[in-house]
Amino acid sequence: MPGIATAVQTVSAAFVAASYVLLAQRYPDLPNRIPIHFGFRGRADGWGGKAFLWMCPAFSLAFAVGIIVPLHLGPLASAPPVAPYTLLGAQAMMFSLEVGWIRIAAGERSNIWPYVGPFLLILPIISIVASRLPPL
Repeated sequence: MPGIATAVQTVSAAFVAASYVLLAQRYPDLPNRIPIHFGFRGRADGWGGKAFLWMCPAFSLAFAVGIIVPLHLGPLASAPPVAPYTLLGAQAMMFSLEVGWIRIAAGERSNIWPYVGPFLLILPIISIVASRLPPL
């Protein structure tokens, strides 16, 4: 299924690009001190420099490499597509986390759960469904 593999790579690259673009656009307007940790209830309980926000695009890039390189080198060619689809779900969660983190840092929101909570339900479903799909 080369079309699906290409789609996975395209979506992965789009998440990476969107992650860097979003942060680059919002970064200058954010305060120097931002939340860097959120407690169980989703409220900020740790603070640090806004450079911490660059972790989201960095992880997004790492997820993309984790998807694309194995597809090109072949280790995932004959396996069920659990890893690529799960990594894409994780990458979507990372992007949503970045959006929420930026909005909280900018004072537009106060709780991170709406940005990550749904993915905690969706990722296991993605893994179960993808384990039943044919190889990419």
